[in-house]
Amino acid sequence: MKIGCLIYSYGEKFREIAACAVNSFKKFHPDVELVHITENNQHDFSATKFIKLYGQGIYKHMIALEVMKKYKFDKIIILGADTITCSRLDEFVDNNEDDILVTLSYPFHNVYPFVSPELQRFGAIPTPTILYKKDDKIIKEHHHFNSDVLCFNNAEALEQAVMCGIGHGHALDRRFQFQRETINDQRKRLDLEPICSDFYAENGGLNILCTISYDNQNQENLCTWAGLDYNFKVKCVDGPYSESSVVYNARAKGNIVAAANEKPWGRYTNQFYVKNNKLFTGDHKQIKIWHYCEAFGSIPDEQFADLMNNWIFDWFNEETKKFFKEQCDCEDFFEKEFSI
Repeated sequence: MKIGCLIYSYGEKFREIAACAVNSFKKFHPDVELVHITENNQHDFSATKFIKLYGQGIYKHMIALEVMKKYKFDKIIILGADTITCSRLDEFVDNNEDDILVTLSYPFHNVYPFVSPELQRFGAIPTPTILYKKDDKIIKEHHHFNSDVLCFNNAEALEQAVMCGIGHGHALDRRFQFQRETINDQRKRLDLEPICSDFYAENGGLNILCTISYDNQNQENLCTWAGLDYNFKVKCVDGPYSESSVVYNARAKGNIVAAANEKPWGRYTNQFYVKNNKLFTGDHKQIKIWHYCEAFGSIPDEQFADLMNNWIFDWFNEETKKFFKEQCDCEDFFEKEFSI
C-alpha cells in the first residue's frame, strides 16, 4: 500500500501556516510521502494550465489526481494549508475499503446547483440529513463535508469529484439563471431551502459526488435527474459527531454554525485540553486535525493577519499553543504576532 499526502499552498500569506501543516503531518506520518505544491513547483504538473479556467479549489483536486497517478499512490490524503495534524490519522491510513473518506463540515444543510456532465441538465443537489438510531434515540446528522481534510482510496472517485466541481461551476453560469430562478420558486412553494448562489468549488464537487452516491445506494431518487450512476463507498470518519470519539475538521470549533459576521469560536476552543500528549475538545473528543476553516484564500491580507492574531492571542489557550509547538512541530509560530 503506497500512501501519499498532498498539501497545496500559494503565496507569501500561506508560507508560515503551510509550514505548520507540512511539519505536523510529517511528524505523525514519517511513512507517508508528502507532496507540497507551491508556486515554486506547480508548473511541473500539467494540471496547472487549468488553474485560471477552474480556480484554485478545483485545481487542488486536479493536481491531487495527477499526483496520485504520477507517483502511483494507492491512497491520497488531501489537506488544506490551514490545517495542523495533531495525531496519526488512523481513520484515513488504516481504511482501505471505502472509496472516499470524508470529514464533517459545519452542521448545516446545503443545496448545490449542478449541471450534469452526462446530460447537460441543470438541477439541485441537496445534501442529505441522516438519521441514526442508537438504543432508543434518533441521532440527526448533516452529511455536509469539508474538502480540506479528505482521503481517496480510488483515483476514479477523485476524477469524478473534479468533474462534479466543474459541473457545479457551470451551474452558476448566467446561461442557467432562468432555471435557477424557476427551481427556487418551486422549492419555496414546497417550503424547501433555495439553491445556494455561492461557488463552493471543489467542496461543491465533493458533496455533489457523495450525495449522488448516497442517493443511488439508498434509492432516494433525489438526484436521478442527473443521469449519473455514481456508487462510490463513502465513509465519514468523524460522524455522527455526537457519537464520535474523534474530530477531524470544523466541528472542533464548537459544532455550531456561526451567525453572519460573528466569530464565536473562542468560547469553545479555549476549552481545549491536553491529556497523554493528545489534544481534546471541551466535549472530550480527540482532535486528529485542527482546521481553521476561515476561507483564508478569499479574504484580504490584512483581514487574514487579523484573524490569525485572534487565534494566536485570544482563541487558543496556552496549553493548546504549547501542544502545537511541542507535539506538532509548529516551532515558535504561536509565540509571536503574525504578519504578511
